[in-house]
Amino acid sequence: MLTVEIKVNGALIEYLYIVNVTPLERQVDRILETEKEIKDIYKYEHYDAGEGTIDGKIHHTRNDGALVLVKKVIDKAIKQRRKK
Repeated sequence: MLTVEIKVNGALIEYLYIVNVTPLERQVDRILETEKEIKDIYKYEHYDAGEGTIDGKIHHTRNDGALVLVKKVIDKAIKQRRKK
């Protein structure tokens, strides 16, 4: 689980809640190193103070790091909001 708060002068403007929902079998494969580049599945909720909450799923390789995951979620949430 990963949470991110973005604040300006103490006021919350964005909030992310991200959780890994990759099936256990795939996580075991990574631990046993049978597959090194497994893309994990993450569910997310993105709250924007002016727009409300949006949720979805995203695929991400854990080796890319948390900052890349956060960027992917924000980019995808922005695209989802533009489609509305």
